[in-house]
Amino acid sequence: MGFVETLAQSLGHMFGHDPLSLGEVTLLFPNRRGVRALQECLMRVNDGRPHILPRMYALGDLAGDDSPFNLGDLGDLGAPTLPPPMPALERELLLTRLIMQGRVGLGRADLSPAEAARLARELTRLLDQLHGESKELSDLKDIVPEELASHWQRLLEFMTIIGESWDQIVESRGYIEPVKHRTALLKHIGEHLKSNPPAFPLIAAGSTGSQPQTAALLSIVSRLPHGAVVLPGFHRDMDQESWEQIITSPSAREHNPLSIAQSLGHPQAMMKQLLGRMRATREDVLDWPFISSKNNDLRATRLAMLQDALRPAATVPGWKEIAPKPDDSKRVFAGFSTITCTDPREEASTIALIMRHTLESKGKTAALVTANRVLARRVRAELTRWDIEVDDSAGEPLLKTPPAAFLTLVCQAAANHFEPISLLALLKHPFSANGMARDAFLRGLRQLEVSTLRGPAPTGGLNGLYRAINSKKAPKAKALCKHVKNTLAPLEVVFSQSRAPLKDMLHALISCCEDLARTPEQSGTEILWAGQNGETLATFLAELDEQSDLLPQINPLDLPGFLETLLAGKVSRKPFGTHPRLNIWGTLEARMQQADVMILGDLNEGSWPPQPQDDPWMSRPMRLALGLPTDEQRIGQSALDFVGGCAATEVIVTRSEKVDGTPTVPSRWLLRLQTFLGFLPGSTAPWKHYAQALDAPQTAAQPSPPPHPRPPVSLRPTKLSVTQIENWMVDPYAIYAKKILNLVPLDAPAADPGPAQRGQMIHTALETFSEEKSGDMGPEDLALLLEHGKRAFGDMINHASVWAFWWPRFEQIATAFISAQIKRQTHTKMIASEVDGETILDCGGVKFTLTGRADRLDKNQQTGALEIIDYKTGGAPSEKKIRGGYAPQLPLLGMLASKGCFKGLPALPVDSLSYWLVKGGKTPLEIKYPDVDATEEIEKAETGLRTLIATFHLEATPFLSNPRPAYTGYGDYDHLARVKEWVNDNPNGDTP
Repeated sequence: MGFVETLAQSLGHMFGHDPLSLGEVTLLFPNRRGVRALQECLMRVNDGRPHILPRMYALGDLAGDDSPFNLGDLGDLGAPTLPPPMPALERELLLTRLIMQGRVGLGRADLSPAEAARLARELTRLLDQLHGESKELSDLKDIVPEELASHWQRLLEFMTIIGESWDQIVESRGYIEPVKHRTALLKHIGEHLKSNPPAFPLIAAGSTGSQPQTAALLSIVSRLPHGAVVLPGFHRDMDQESWEQIITSPSAREHNPLSIAQSLGHPQAMMKQLLGRMRATREDVLDWPFISSKNNDLRATRLAMLQDALRPAATVPGWKEIAPKPDDSKRVFAGFSTITCTDPREEASTIALIMRHTLESKGKTAALVTANRVLARRVRAELTRWDIEVDDSAGEPLLKTPPAAFLTLVCQAAANHFEPISLLALLKHPFSANGMARDAFLRGLRQLEVSTLRGPAPTGGLNGLYRAINSKKAPKAKALCKHVKNTLAPLEVVFSQSRAPLKDMLHALISCCEDLARTPEQSGTEILWAGQNGETLATFLAELDEQSDLLPQINPLDLPGFLETLLAGKVSRKPFGTHPRLNIWGTLEARMQQADVMILGDLNEGSWPPQPQDDPWMSRPMRLALGLPTDEQRIGQSALDFVGGCAATEVIVTRSEKVDGTPTVPSRWLLRLQTFLGFLPGSTAPWKHYAQALDAPQTAAQPSPPPHPRPPVSLRPTKLSVTQIENWMVDPYAIYAKKILNLVPLDAPAADPGPAQRGQMIHTALETFSEEKSGDMGPEDLALLLEHGKRAFGDMINHASVWAFWWPRFEQIATAFISAQIKRQTHTKMIASEVDGETILDCGGVKFTLTGRADRLDKNQQTGALEIIDYKTGGAPSEKKIRGGYAPQLPLLGMLASKGCFKGLPALPVDSLSYWLVKGGKTPLEIKYPDVDATEEIEKAETGLRTLIATFHLEATPFLSNPRPAYTGYGDYDHLARVKEWVNDNPNGDTP
């Protein structure tokens, strides 16, 4: 039974005899969630019978609508005349401005608004800690700067400057610091209670008094005639030696560092610190009445074992005298089990299955307790497979909600000048419709993506995209692009400025979001701001708009990072609709309440206990000098939560062996417990294996055999180019996928220009130059070739990689090309460039059309024979491939030339085949002549082609994938053919 359940049950015994008597009790809890939990427990304890609930208030929200100042439950408090606490966002923005103005003092001259906002958030935490310990930034003067590193000295100087003016800034705006406001209210309540002790029971329960003023109020309540302070997780029976080893002040230097860390990190460190602040001793703490039962006796024994296992380091040798017997340990930890999973995905699936199984028992409850918000989100997602919505006490990060994600996508796209990847991410968001029906919008978007946004990106923002799409045959994409351009153009104008007011950017951003989200049935406002997530985001944006004048003008390109930083600190909480018997709690909630099944998740170092926080404002020595809480004290609080969670009747502890591929270290408390008990309780049921079975296939996965598609003869290709003939020979499956299935590989969005584009540009430049310059060439023609190169490169020359790498190489190629041509024109003459040819072959009754394009045809002026030339921007085929007949491109072009199949050219003999390697670099142009007889290769190629055509027009001939891998590299359709599944079964290369 947890703390709240025990308290509720005891209150029922103490005051439940009269339905009205419980209403005379007033309770003070640390937070609102504890208040709600006690209300629910009291309803259960009374079996739903009508009764008056006690008055309950959260010490963490004394300024709320239900505070004692508003209801007067503690008598005539006479609430102190205090300015309201400064709103969190206004506070962050003010500090952001101060940090941006004082960036030289921070040692940075290029601090972005996002970085300044992150620093401001950390500074607010530091201010809260200082004020919680009744300290001020002015106390920093007590730190000796010479003892610090230079960058800490600069930060100290900057914070000292802020400390001199911050209170005046807050006061001038009519506010007070939030923690100071709470401290003043606590102090006022305490003074009122001392002078006017209430005549009704006043109980402060569940607080550890981590701040001095809270501890002072608890001290006053404990001394009231009808007052009581109920401590959570206090261990009265700890041995005196261990109690004395627990230190509460991090300034104690007489201990060694390990002892200090383990003493401050002890579960009872917070309790000892509270008793010290209350000027009380352990002997002053009494047992809470009405809680003795068999289960609680067992719970008390387990708590004692847990406390012994987590003793301070100095008293660990005492384990030998107090180590429990194995039988006693197994009896006490009968309901305790551990599950070690492979990774977080498996851990989340296992936890979700346990929680789902809990629902099979009537009325049984389960709760996951974890500080790992990623694990919590995974478990929530896993539970949706059973249509279960579970409450997460931490809420959902606002930045991860659909409306906020849409807002940031619009902002990022504008900052990235609407380049393809950002634009696609935005337009594919479910909110994007731009006034159209969603299905019609998506059809236009798919056409826009395939026609324009894949491959090299168009430049020039929205106008450049509009120009690019106008040159395509894509009517739906053109219409969509026009509408989207009109919607986003106002935002593009704002983002084109070097500096702009935050208010102007927010208005343009919100207007564009609403316009882009509208549909024929709903306006954008109805879609974006609907539900809890939309309402939370709208509230945040309204507040940001109201406070936007606090910041100077910023570069619009910095807006995405700045907005994301501000949104990262906001959460959206679902008010209703979650499952009543399943919960996800943080460690603080678990300290107050328990479920029937307590699942302690991610019991690894860095989560339980938490990873030490990096403080950009204050080093550890600086914190020690000021007496601020240290990481060890946070660990002690987390240890108290761990002990409380493990004391439940049924406890399941889970952890992952690896996170993101990195091995993890089990929590120090698990290792301590295992060492103390001599064993670690194992899982009582194979939950992990059940979870694995949920997604396991029904039958064992079998590797796919090589594909053997045999399409009908009527569907088989009857027209191919000479380049495709080569593909047909070495990878028939590629021809099957492209020509029969009509599958064409797509380029990546905004892909850098690749080898295909490079080859196309160089071929175009050489072709257009050759058409214009038909006569003899001289050195002066280099300028003309370069001019044709610029035209061929077009807008791509604006790409950084093209301008820095490809264009210099083309200049080298052009110089070498002119030089080679001057030498060749004495004995050869170019008669055609990029000329098309076609012929029809009759192969056993199959009429097959062969097409080809020759990069260049040169005629020998002495013999009259032709030389077939192929420009290669990559490598030439190997001699082995050529001799084996697997590179038939040039021979087949030679066959077309010898038959007079090229447009405008007579039939001429072919006596030479050559590859011109135009790659730039050290060898800009290299001419390679295969060591073969051209006439013989042409005849062999024609014979092989006729055989190939006849063979593949037999019904039994399959289109195999990579039947000759020795002659092929990676193919565009290898993934479709699932080559990696079967290639190891065929190591020799040839497919049978």
